[in-house]
Amino acid sequence: MLDRRANAGRRSPWALAATLVVIIGLSGRAVAADWGDFSPTSFKIYSEDGSQVVGNSHYFVERLGPGELRLHGENHYLNGQHDVELDTLEINPGEEIPRLRSFSHVFYEPDGSRFIAGTADVKTGEGLCVTKEHGAESRYTGKFDFPPDTYAGASLLIPIEHALRKGISAPIRMHFFDCTPKPRLLTIEATPNNISPGWEFYPGRLIEVQAKPDLGWLDLIAAPFLPTMHAWFNPAEGFSYVGGGINRYFYGKAHVMLVKLKPGEELTAPEGARAASASDAPLPELGTDGAAGPAPDHQAAPPSER
Repeated sequence: MLDRRANAGRRSPWALAATLVVIIGLSGRAVAADWGDFSPTSFKIYSEDGSQVVGNSHYFVERLGPGELRLHGENHYLNGQHDVELDTLEINPGEEIPRLRSFSHVFYEPDGSRFIAGTADVKTGEGLCVTKEHGAESRYTGKFDFPPDTYAGASLLIPIEHALRKGISAPIRMHFFDCTPKPRLLTIEATPNNISPGWEFYPGRLIEVQAKPDLGWLDLIAAPFLPTMHAWFNPAEGFSYVGGGINRYFYGKAHVMLVKLKPGEELTAPEGARAASASDAPLPELGTDGAAGPAPDHQAAPPSER
């Protein structure tokens, strides 16, 4: 997240969209037992340099049934834009952390119209990315063989927090689905920094995690040019995520910084922001021709070409 200020959010200009946002209020007992047991958590959204508040975020988990959870996140901005993320997770017997079953994140204009969206179905291997520019909507589709350690959006925090709770200090590797703007399946490597001097936006002895795409042997060439994501976790709060810099959307040059509300702080809704409704939820029909309207359909390159 390559910030312009010392100890700021260190934004990530690569495609992690609003990735590091959600798994934040987990209680200590969730380490080995119940990933669905955490309180709703809110953030302030700051400008990239941390100088002003530009919106707020709110996230919670709901149970859909035995062994099934849904991560629900909303971000509301002072300019009237908002976005909604829904990640469906499954908890399999004998496994320590949930797996991602499906992902959906949709971004809305102030008038409620959709202008960016991304969905992934881990079971079927289907990925979809939708973007609108100059009034024209384009849709990109891809077919993937998603590994079991695939995550997307805010669910990426699950393997990171799990590793921190287990005391793992070695790099953490996982796969990540994103829109760049085409559907992509990336390998991510996250490295904890246990001797971080701290973060000026949140109190306490925090652990900084630096993450970047792993391009294999290409790293030898690309390493100097690869941006690094910096996120902050608090051991005193069950290694919960307390903030860091993120991309405003899936991709692009717009960046913001999230900071978890401190004890006693209250979240004030941005003036003019409307509450999200069921109609705001990322819709399954995004993957159908009817929902995408006349948007051109672009097939993403097969995995061998990525």
